[in-house]
Amino acid sequence: MADSKFSPETINVPVGTTVTWYNIEDKTHTATGSDDSWNTGDILMGGSKSITFSKAGTYKYSQL
Repeated sequence: MADSKFSPETINVPVGTTVTWYNIEDKTHTATGSDDSWNTGDILMGGSKSITFSKAGTYKYSQL
């Protein structure tokens, strides 16, 4: 996360893929599935959180 945006904005993942979000801003963020099926919880400045996806697909997400 930089400039309050994710990069890339969309990801396609195969089964078992672990995706890690890194927060390089000076405020706490979360990454949350658009359908609320997953949530990283708070990601502090300089921190990271990972989610492992059990199904292949395209996942939409948003940040807070």
